[in-house]
Amino acid sequence: MSSDSIPDLSDTVTEWIEEYYVTDVEGNEIYARNEFGHEYYIDTRDPTKKYAKTADGIQFYASRSDGGQYYATFHGDEIFARAHGGDIYARKIDGSEYYPSMANGSNIYARKVDGSQYYPSLSDGEEFPARDELGRIYLARDNLGNEKLPLRSWKAEYRPEEDVYPETADNSLRYPVDASGTSMYTLEFDGSETYFLTDENGDAIFGHDRHGNQRYAKDSNGDEYYPHTDQVALSKHSNQPIYAIDRNRETIFKKDDDGNEYYFQDAYNLPTRYAKAADGSEIYLKMDDREIVLNGQYAKDVSGEPYYPTTEDGNEYVLREIGCPLGYPITNDNRIIVPVELGNDQPFFLSNDVNRQNLIGRLDRHPRDFLTNIRHPSRVSRYLERSERQRKTPKSSSIWIIILVVLVFLLILMCVSAVWFIK
Repeated sequence: MSSDSIPDLSDTVTEWIEEYYVTDVEGNEIYARNEFGHEYYIDTRDPTKKYAKTADGIQFYASRSDGGQYYATFHGDEIFARAHGGDIYARKIDGSEYYPSMANGSNIYARKVDGSQYYPSLSDGEEFPARDELGRIYLARDNLGNEKLPLRSWKAEYRPEEDVYPETADNSLRYPVDASGTSMYTLEFDGSETYFLTDENGDAIFGHDRHGNQRYAKDSNGDEYYPHTDQVALSKHSNQPIYAIDRNRETIFKKDDDGNEYYFQDAYNLPTRYAKAADGSEIYLKMDDREIVLNGQYAKDVSGEPYYPTTEDGNEYVLREIGCPLGYPITNDNRIIVPVELGNDQPFFLSNDVNRQNLIGRLDRHPRDFLTNIRHPSRVSRYLERSERQRKTPKSSSIWIIILVVLVFLLILMCVSAVWFIK
């Protein structure tokens, strides 16, 4: 036996004798020391009695002469001391925690009272993972079976090896999170974030922000970007689609196959600008079929000229605080609308060719503008323009019916020709 060795009598004594710890006047159990100043554990066949306890039942480790703690062994495996219903790690002289060693050379995680595993910490607070009997890293799991990553000293998760990502209880992967709880995407050489993880269907796995909402990866300029799939990020509780934003927090829209930007239905975040059609014209956002003004400015057409939004009925309306750059708004059948005056419920006339004698009622929808009996001499309602385009454009189903009729006619003609040829 070396001069600083620490006896573990449970593995060496041939004739077993039950041993107990002595207690001090306050009821705390006390470790005995050997000739080298090391505290040592009693010989017992009950692993729950291996460690000495304080008067209130908290187990604690024996210490070497230098102050470093060490584990007791039971049948060749080092075992944990327990405090407040959970396991605790032993500490080295610098305060770093360390793993107990199993007979096969593997490490095991300590468990909290709820059954979740947790990492030991170095003296600076950084956690580090355990290794199995083959020396491979394996991650700790929470009480639901989800793997979790170790933390840096500043409480951000880190991947101990390049190919290590935590796996959830449902066998999906996730990204590490920083100290705020925001997911950290895998980085490319240019500093851009990438959707590195995919699920079994090949769909991108999103990270999330500190509130639990899914978030987009950012390119090297700091602009968010959509995955190459049709996926969009969703909010945590309501599963509403979320718009990507650029480095200036301006909305980035997805585009359809024709290059038109489009709005998400029931989006989680309100867009900061109008979506644009492929020709450059701006498109109003619709909420419950009502077009909405954004940023206190009317949307602009392909020529850069403003145009008015419409209500659920297809009637135009104006915001008096913005003004009326096109003159009077019009109804869905081109009749002039007189807007309500700011601050009262009176009509606001823009020109002398419309007066009170022309008023014939109020519109049902907010802002309850005044309806006239005058049709606008030059402007045409967008509602009528859309209806006219739809009337002139055959529906795709109608086209297929026409094609089917032509094919049937040709088939009949071929049959008749064949019969005539046989005769």
